[in-house]
Amino acid sequence: MYLVHVRVALPRALVPPAGLGARVRGHAVAGERVDHVSLHTAADGSGVTVGVFVTASAMIAAERVALAVVERTLSCEPNLTGATVTSCSAALVDAYFDDLIAADPVPGPRAEPHDGDRAPG
Repeated sequence: MYLVHVRVALPRALVPPAGLGARVRGHAVAGERVDHVSLHTAADGSGVTVGVFVTASAMIAAERVALAVVERTLSCEPNLTGATVTSCSAALVDAYFDDLIAADPVPGPRAEPHDGDRAPG
């Protein structure tokens, strides 16, 4: 399962409608395997991040599904007129990928992460 963040810009006067997460999930079609949708509204009201949890065989497939479902929602919901997708990307969980690298049995030198890439702590 992948978590894909689809960022949506809202026109100045537009407030996200109640139940938007359920509406997004309702616009998924059979076979898209959308498992859950969460929403995070920008503090200044300028947009919303739609978190779409998709079961897919690859990250790019999950991103395509999430984008298609959110765009379908924006085009089908009259109270979202003027809202536009600004970005769509899967959320990467650093600890998961760090564990994959650590478990890699291939011998050889590894590049050390740059200080800006290290998790605080």
